[in-house]
Amino acid sequence: MEREAFVCNLARAVEELLPMTREYIEEAIPDEHVFRVTPNQSRISSPCINPSIMTFPEDALPAGQSLGPWSAEQAVDFLWRKGKVPRWIHLFVEDVDQGRSVIQLRCSSHYVKDESLLYHPDSTSKCPPPRGGHVFFENTTAGVAKPS
Repeated sequence: MEREAFVCNLARAVEELLPMTREYIEEAIPDEHVFRVTPNQSRISSPCINPSIMTFPEDALPAGQSLGPWSAEQAVDFLWRKGKVPRWIHLFVEDVDQGRSVIQLRCSSHYVKDESLLYHPDSTSKCPPPRGGHVFFENTTAGVAKPS
């Protein structure tokens, strides 16, 4: 994957994530944000037999730990590896700290260059909406849900 496409996918995911989160959370969710990155969130039980998929077991962190807080550029610098990117990235607003939304990026352990191997390969070109791309999110933010 081209770096620019990866940057674009991440930005579009955040553009959808923040307003969607505000629909469910009473607390203020600022536009300004930082990222915490948790690599190796899929199971690596044996050496991968597909030469198109790489793993970086040395990136594993103890349970409950993540990297950051980082800017988008720092997160991309860590995650984009010579055209290979995590097969999927699960993102959600984890916290608000110092007036910034803290967005958690939980990343697949499997890195791919071939976009057809991404979790949602059917819509990765030309910066797709994040729900159809390999960057996706869910609403699992901490905080108080808005009353219905």
